[in-house]
Amino acid sequence: SSVAISSDGGTIVSGSSDNKVKVWDRQGKLLHTLQGHQYPVSSVAISSDGGTIVSGSSDNKVKVWDRQGKLLHTLQGHQYPVSSFAISEEGHQDTVLSVAISSDGGTIVSGSSDKTVKVWDRQGNLLHTLEDHQNTVRSVAISSDGETIVSGSDDKTVKVWDRQGNLLHTLQGHQNTVSSVAISEEGNQDTVLSVAISSDGETIVSGSSDNKVNVWDRQGKLLHTLQDHQYPVSSVAISSDGETIVSGSWDKTVNVWDRQGKLLHTLQGHQYPVSSVAISSDGETIVSGSWDNTVNVWDRQGKLLHTLQGHQDIVWSVAISSDGGTIVSGSSDNKVNVWDRQGKLLHTLQGHQYPVSSVAISSDGETIVSGSWDNTVKVWRGGDWLHWLEIGCERLQFHPVLLSVPSSNMEAEAKSEAETAEKAAETCLNYGGWSDEEKAEFLVRQSFAIAKGTGNIKTAKRKLKAAKKLDNKIDIQSLQQEVKQLAESGKIKENNEDNL
Repeated sequence: SSVAISSDGGTIVSGSSDNKVKVWDRQGKLLHTLQGHQYPVSSVAISSDGGTIVSGSSDNKVKVWDRQGKLLHTLQGHQYPVSSFAISEEGHQDTVLSVAISSDGGTIVSGSSDKTVKVWDRQGNLLHTLEDHQNTVRSVAISSDGETIVSGSDDKTVKVWDRQGNLLHTLQGHQNTVSSVAISEEGNQDTVLSVAISSDGETIVSGSSDNKVNVWDRQGKLLHTLQDHQYPVSSVAISSDGETIVSGSWDKTVNVWDRQGKLLHTLQGHQYPVSSVAISSDGETIVSGSWDNTVNVWDRQGKLLHTLQGHQDIVWSVAISSDGGTIVSGSSDNKVNVWDRQGKLLHTLQGHQYPVSSVAISSDGETIVSGSWDNTVKVWRGGDWLHWLEIGCERLQFHPVLLSVPSSNMEAEAKSEAETAEKAAETCLNYGGWSDEEKAEFLVRQSFAIAKGTGNIKTAKRKLKAAKKLDNKIDIQSLQQEVKQLAESGKIKENNEDNL
């Protein structure tokens, strides 16, 4: 009657009318059967880390279990069957509508329908929760140095925060209540749908349902109001130098403005409302996403360069790396697409269960962040796969697991792990970026491990010969003698164990 899955997808929990809770791995292997309820289990949940399982039943009880199936607590107090509950998490409690990432990829910001802004580190640890908005947070932005965060909300305000989560300024629009007699303030007249901030944090831009784009300084002073769109402004972006502002609107157009608010170009090409815009750091490349399922790439003068077709539904968000070389798009098809500047589809990132509402990319193009209606923020590693392989191999070079050697007398699971390690070692030797000396040193250690672990002198000596070809300074004769002694001691140990 109910199923749940851990955040990493590794653990699945099911509750049934047979009064039991079952825990499975992702391959469908039954790990544990949790028994304790006296009536059908109507609801189950699991914490993000998979460490805590909760079940609710028609016996009016809620039970809390650990990952091994041990009953920790029975919560009694309901007078009627328990049909639903939730486990409290650090993350957002509602749809994630916007994400942003600092230039170095070290700080991630997300805004949600739960009215909060959350600040995370690169590893996904929650640093701060910024709570002051009175309604849905639709847009967030962060300065290049990560020191200034800006959020826009359905409460018609733009808020400016420091990196510690302290509220610095609230940029307020008119008070729309009839009872207000205060002098109207400068600002947006309706829901703030999008915000952007220049690299130096000195210029803030907001787009609103009042069809206007507002430009503010860091202290919250309104500098310019840009008016030309006929429908709500859904998205805004600003070049790193603050000289070029881009706005996208439900009127199907993209407008390009200078910093003083002069309209330079109106880009027309989408068949339906424009949902998102982005601009490269140098201001030379503009990207727009639309309800027509496409991403358009334009030059600074407004010439359409490419139309990227690959999504099966509305494109809600686009982002572009600083050099303009990588474009990212998120869509209602639950996917994140990564493209090169010529419009070639490089990767499709799948993992979200609902539409992807916001995407961001670090300046170096190495880290991509996506936010979704499934209430999650996902961090993806971009860049060349060989680069990441080299980093991994560098860290594993002296790890003992990489020297694991499969043997016939191993149990099936241990043998499988050793075979995987052996393949990983071969991959690192071929593609890990190690120098010849590093490869030779690893092959010598691998030779010793083979001799000691399996007694296979022939294979061990073959590794030494390969090492000698890479580093002529190796004294292969003394090493071969050492390998022989290790092999013999391994066999003696094995024979002694067999006679016990």
